[in-house]
Amino acid sequence: MSFPMEPLPRIACFHGGGSTASIFNVQSEQLIKLLSNTFTFVFFDAPFERDAGPGVLPIFTQGTRVVGGILLDQQRRKEMGLPKAEGDLDFKFGILCMGASAPMVSDVMHASLSEGLITIPTLHLHGTKDINYDNGKKQLAAFYDQSTATVWDIAYHHAMPWYRADVLKFVDLIRKLYADTKGNS
Repeated sequence: MSFPMEPLPRIACFHGGGSTASIFNVQSEQLIKLLSNTFTFVFFDAPFERDAGPGVLPIFTQGTRVVGGILLDQQRRKEMGLPKAEGDLDFKFGILCMGASAPMVSDVMHASLSEGLITIPTLHLHGTKDINYDNGKKQLAAFYDQSTATVWDIAYHHAMPWYRADVLKFVDLIRKLYADTKGNS
Protein backbone atom coordinates (compact mmCIF):
# COMPACT_ATOMS: atom_id res chain seq x y z
CA MET A 1 0.00 0.00 0.00
CA SER A 2 1.39 3.39 -0.89
CA PHE A 3 0.46 6.64 0.73
CA PRO A 4 0.17 9.85 -1.23
CA MET A 5 2.94 12.32 -0.52
CA GLU A 6 1.94 15.54 1.15
CA PRO A 7 2.48 18.49 -1.20
CA LEU A 8 5.42 20.75 -0.46
CA PRO A 9 4.73 24.21 0.90
CA ARG A 10 4.80 26.85 -1.81
CA ILE A 11 6.75 30.06 -2.07
CA ALA A 12 4.96 32.66 -4.19
CA CYS A 13 7.49 34.67 -6.21
CA PHE A 14 6.64 38.18 -7.45
CA HIS A 15 9.13 39.82 -9.78
CA GLY A 16 9.87 43.52 -9.82
CA GLY A 17 9.21 46.20 -12.38
CA GLY A 18 10.85 45.69 -15.75
CA SER A 19 11.12 41.92 -15.27
CA THR A 20 8.96 38.82 -15.78
CA ALA A 21 8.20 35.62 -13.92
CA SER A 22 10.43 33.64 -16.30
CA ILE A 23 13.37 36.03 -15.81
CA PHE A 24 12.95 35.92 -12.02
CA ASN A 25 12.81 32.12 -12.24
CA VAL A 26 16.18 32.05 -14.02
CA GLN A 27 17.66 34.52 -11.52
CA SER A 28 16.48 32.28 -8.67
CA GLU A 29 17.70 29.03 -10.24
CA GLN A 30 20.39 28.20 -7.64
CA LEU A 31 17.98 28.93 -4.80
CA ILE A 32 15.30 26.74 -6.36
CA LYS A 33 17.70 23.80 -6.82
CA LEU A 34 18.84 23.95 -3.21
CA LEU A 35 15.31 24.23 -1.80
CA SER A 36 13.45 21.96 -4.27
CA ASN A 37 13.02 19.19 -1.65
CA THR A 38 11.53 21.69 0.82
CA PHE A 39 9.40 24.06 -1.28
CA THR A 40 7.65 24.46 -4.58
CA PHE A 41 8.34 27.85 -6.14
CA VAL A 42 5.43 29.49 -7.98
CA PHE A 43 6.26 32.49 -10.16
CA PHE A 44 3.65 35.09 -11.07
CA ASP A 45 3.68 37.60 -13.90
CA ALA A 46 2.50 41.12 -13.15
CA PRO A 47 -0.87 42.00 -14.66
CA PHE A 48 0.57 45.05 -16.43
CA GLU A 49 3.12 45.14 -19.25
CA ARG A 50 6.15 47.37 -18.81
CA ASP A 51 9.42 48.00 -20.63
CA ALA A 52 12.32 45.80 -19.63
CA GLY A 53 14.57 47.05 -16.88
CA PRO A 54 17.93 48.56 -17.82
CA GLY A 55 19.81 45.78 -19.57
CA VAL A 56 17.05 43.56 -18.19
CA LEU A 57 18.72 43.82 -14.81
CA PRO A 58 17.18 41.88 -11.94
CA ILE A 59 14.64 44.31 -10.49
CA PHE A 60 12.69 43.08 -7.49
CA THR A 61 11.58 46.25 -5.71
CA GLN A 62 8.01 46.25 -7.03
CA GLY A 63 7.52 42.60 -6.10
CA THR A 64 8.19 43.52 -2.48
CA ARG A 65 5.28 45.97 -2.63
CA VAL A 66 3.00 43.08 -3.58
CA VAL A 67 4.41 40.81 -0.85
CA GLY A 68 4.05 43.55 1.78
CA GLY A 69 0.50 44.28 0.64
CA ILE A 70 -0.51 40.62 0.81
CA LEU A 71 0.97 40.21 4.29
CA LEU A 72 -0.61 43.43 5.54
CA ASP A 73 -4.01 42.54 4.07
CA GLN A 74 -3.89 39.09 5.69
CA GLN A 75 -2.89 40.58 9.03
CA ARG A 76 -5.63 43.26 8.94
CA ARG A 77 -8.29 40.69 7.99
CA LYS A 78 -7.36 38.63 11.06
CA GLU A 79 -7.30 41.71 13.30
CA MET A 80 -10.75 42.76 12.06
CA GLY A 81 -12.16 39.23 12.52
CA LEU A 82 -13.06 38.90 8.85
CA PRO A 83 -13.63 35.33 7.67
CA LYS A 84 -11.26 33.91 5.11
CA ALA A 85 -12.76 33.92 1.65
CA GLU A 86 -12.75 30.71 -0.37
CA GLY A 87 -9.32 30.34 -1.93
CA ASP A 88 -7.58 32.72 0.51
CA LEU A 89 -4.10 31.54 1.38
CA ASP A 90 -2.48 31.71 4.77
CA PHE A 91 1.01 33.11 4.30
CA LYS A 92 3.34 32.08 7.14
CA PHE A 93 6.21 34.42 6.20
CA GLY A 94 7.48 36.79 3.54
CA ILE A 95 10.83 37.14 1.79
CA LEU A 96 11.60 40.59 0.41
CA CYS A 97 14.58 40.96 -1.92
CA MET A 98 15.93 44.45 -2.57
CA GLY A 99 12.67 46.13 -1.52
CA ALA A 100 12.31 49.90 -1.41
CA SER A 101 8.67 50.95 -1.40
CA ALA A 102 5.52 50.91 0.71
CA PRO A 103 3.27 47.84 0.60
CA MET A 104 0.35 48.01 -1.81
CA VAL A 105 -2.89 48.90 -0.06
CA SER A 106 -6.15 46.94 -0.32
CA ASP A 107 -9.70 48.00 0.50
CA VAL A 108 -9.41 46.08 3.78
CA MET A 109 -6.45 48.18 4.81
CA HIS A 110 -8.41 51.35 4.08
CA ALA A 111 -11.25 50.06 6.29
CA SER A 112 -8.92 49.04 9.10
CA LEU A 113 -8.32 51.44 11.94
CA SER A 114 -5.00 49.79 12.72
CA GLU A 115 -1.80 51.40 11.59
CA GLY A 116 0.47 48.81 13.15
CA LEU A 117 3.51 47.28 11.54
CA ILE A 118 3.54 43.98 9.68
CA THR A 119 4.17 41.32 12.32
CA ILE A 120 4.10 38.26 10.06
CA PRO A 121 7.72 37.05 10.05
CA THR A 122 9.82 38.36 7.16
CA LEU A 123 13.30 38.03 5.71
CA HIS A 124 14.71 41.18 4.09
CA LEU A 125 17.64 40.94 1.67
CA HIS A 126 19.30 44.33 1.13
CA GLY A 127 22.18 44.97 -1.26
CA THR A 128 24.59 47.46 0.31
CA LYS A 129 25.69 48.54 -3.21
CA ASP A 130 22.09 48.85 -4.44
CA ILE A 131 20.94 52.38 -5.30
CA ASN A 132 17.75 51.47 -3.38
CA TYR A 133 19.61 50.44 -0.21
CA ASP A 134 18.59 53.47 1.86
CA ASN A 135 14.98 53.19 0.68
CA GLY A 136 15.01 49.51 1.58
CA LYS A 137 16.05 50.38 5.12
CA LYS A 138 13.27 52.99 5.24
CA GLN A 139 10.75 50.39 3.99
CA LEU A 140 11.84 48.00 6.71
CA ALA A 141 11.62 50.61 9.51
CA ALA A 142 8.31 52.08 8.38
CA PHE A 143 6.29 48.93 7.70
CA TYR A 144 7.81 45.88 9.43
CA ASP A 145 8.03 44.92 13.10
CA GLN A 146 11.74 44.64 13.88
CA SER A 147 11.10 41.81 16.35
CA THR A 148 9.73 39.58 13.56
CA ALA A 149 12.00 40.75 10.74
CA THR A 150 15.32 39.13 9.85
CA VAL A 151 17.66 41.33 7.82
CA TRP A 152 20.60 40.30 5.68
CA ASP A 153 22.69 43.10 4.23
CA ILE A 154 24.85 41.72 1.45
CA ALA A 155 27.58 43.47 -0.54
CA TYR A 156 25.63 43.25 -3.82
CA HIS A 157 23.99 45.65 -6.16
CA HIS A 158 20.29 45.17 -7.06
CA ALA A 159 20.47 41.40 -7.65
CA MET A 160 19.72 38.02 -6.19
CA PRO A 161 22.70 36.28 -4.54
CA TRP A 162 24.79 34.42 -7.10
CA TYR A 163 28.02 33.41 -5.31
CA ARG A 164 27.62 29.88 -3.97
CA ALA A 165 28.43 30.81 -0.34
CA ASP A 166 25.91 33.65 -0.45
CA VAL A 167 23.20 31.44 -1.97
CA LEU A 168 23.84 28.83 0.73
CA LYS A 169 23.50 31.46 3.46
CA PHE A 170 20.25 32.68 1.87
CA VAL A 171 18.96 29.09 1.81
CA ASP A 172 19.85 28.69 5.51
CA LEU A 173 17.99 31.92 6.38
CA ILE A 174 14.90 30.77 4.46
CA ARG A 175 14.97 27.33 6.10
CA LYS A 176 15.28 28.92 9.55
CA LEU A 177 12.39 31.30 8.83
CA TYR A 178 10.26 28.36 7.69
CA ALA A 179 11.19 26.24 10.72
CA ASP A 180 10.39 29.12 13.07
CA THR A 181 6.93 29.62 11.50
CA LYS A 182 6.02 26.02 10.64
CA GLY A 183 3.76 25.51 13.65
CA ASN A 184 2.06 28.92 13.46
CA SER A 185 -1.53 29.04 12.35
